[in-house]
Amino acid sequence: MTGKSDAAPLVVLAASARALAESLRRAGLPGQGMPLLAVDAFGDDDLMAAVDAWQALPLQHLARPDRVLAAVDAALQRVGSGAAASVVIGGGFDGANDVLHALAARFRLLNAPPSAWAAARDPLLFSRLGIDAPETQMHPPSNRRGWLQKHAGSSAGLGVNPAAAARPALTDGASPDIGHAAAYWQRRAHGIPVSLLFCAHADGIIAVGINRQWCSPAPGLPFRFGGIASSFDPGAMARQQLVAAAGRAAASIGLRGLCSLDAVLERGGRVRALEINPRPTASVELYDRAAPGLMRLHTAAVLGHSLPDWAPAPGSGALALVRAPCDLHAGPRPRGCSDWREGAPVAAGEPLCTVHAEGPDARDAMARVMASAGRLRHRLRAAAAVAAPDAEAFFYNAPDTSSRSVPRRDHA
Repeated sequence: MTGKSDAAPLVVLAASARALAESLRRAGLPGQGMPLLAVDAFGDDDLMAAVDAWQALPLQHLARPDRVLAAVDAALQRVGSGAAASVVIGGGFDGANDVLHALAARFRLLNAPPSAWAAARDPLLFSRLGIDAPETQMHPPSNRRGWLQKHAGSSAGLGVNPAAAARPALTDGASPDIGHAAAYWQRRAHGIPVSLLFCAHADGIIAVGINRQWCSPAPGLPFRFGGIASSFDPGAMARQQLVAAAGRAAASIGLRGLCSLDAVLERGGRVRALEINPRPTASVELYDRAAPGLMRLHTAAVLGHSLPDWAPAPGSGALALVRAPCDLHAGPRPRGCSDWREGAPVAAGEPLCTVHAEGPDARDAMARVMASAGRLRHRLRAAAAVAAPDAEAFFYNAPDTSSRSVPRRDHA
């Protein structure tokens, strides 16, 4: 784009920005004549179709304020905008306090304030608020059996390991300085992983929906995020506990906009809170695809405006991550997936794409998306076994390109 625009741009900043950018477009944001920009690590085909300009930000730079600000500035320069920009932050910045404060000093953040992000990552938050949660402490237990070691700045299960097997952390016993990825310890809770997507506003919270989550374990990553299904029914008692816990936390730390509460649903209906995500999460698009406009609710809550009407559609949506079985280049996109980047090298074990499914309820949607992901993995393995894939294959083997691989996408 040439020339200089006076239309105020909106920048989506995330490790992987595709889902958030599409949700904003479905909501009609940022508005007619105003550019939507994205800064992320991937530049997926879908993302490029949804935004007016894109700027790369490698994952290793997400915690560096100078690199993040430079990437946002570069995106703005691509559209020649002279107006003050707004920024919506997605996954990848949990615990990056310095980055959040630097962004808030330069731009209007359409998120909870940085202070709320920091407070949300306090490992002892739930204990201080009297919210039911697994026993948590800042020092390693004398007997680590049955305990987990966690890192306050992690997300998508990447910083969680059984304490008995975890390597000693550099900050063992230190105060919970989120900006330095402090380690803490928590008794393991057994049950179904769930989350509540909610919208925090000046007068309380709106419960958007409860979700069923599952893991995709790998060596050294036993709790790695695998997928999520919306509109899960945990029972009336569990629902009340989730909403009450989210409301208490939101009021205490000043959350605004779409956020989520991760928890474990134990047998008998008891809910144990695990963490607060002070930002829009992966579950947003599961509701927004069927009932566009959810991001208008988010921005109105952040800005203190009157909240628009929004209600979820019947049924459930689900998504699952599919990871590459070998080093490869992505070819033409398979049907029914997103986050695809044709021609990109992807290393074995790294996320390749996201598959989606719908169903009348969360159980059915979950089964359908897992079956779809399984079929795609089968095709990937079958194609990998072919010595000379034909031109119709949707990828070709590239065992010598792992050093140029697309980076991890596990920021839910």
